[in-house]
Amino acid sequence: MRTILVEETEKGIEVNGRQILKKVLNSKYSYIRGLGYGVKPISSKELELKSTLEAENVENEKRTQELVLQLQSQNAKILDQNATINELKENQNVLQAQIQQLLQRFGGNTSA
Repeated sequence: MRTILVEETEKGIEVNGRQILKKVLNSKYSYIRGLGYGVKPISSKELELKSTLEAENVENEKRTQELVLQLQSQNAKILDQNATINELKENQNVLQAQIQQLLQRFGGNTSA
């Protein structure tokens, strides 16, 4: 950095520390200021794709939660309907038993 400062001053060009730093750091292959060597900058297409994927993930999670709530609601309805069906079957059995008793009591004669 000092060499660059000396060279630039000899040429009559005024430079400050920031300009020298930028010249030194940008001249190195695959170096990103503040991140170091080997780090590749993210392209705008990659950022756009990442943003799109994150938005889709959020939407998918929201839809999944909605479907889970809907499934729970439907399961509760099914349980309620099964209870009603069982109650109706019991009532039907009671009625059939009462009909059998009446038929036995009155001799099973259905003609009028």
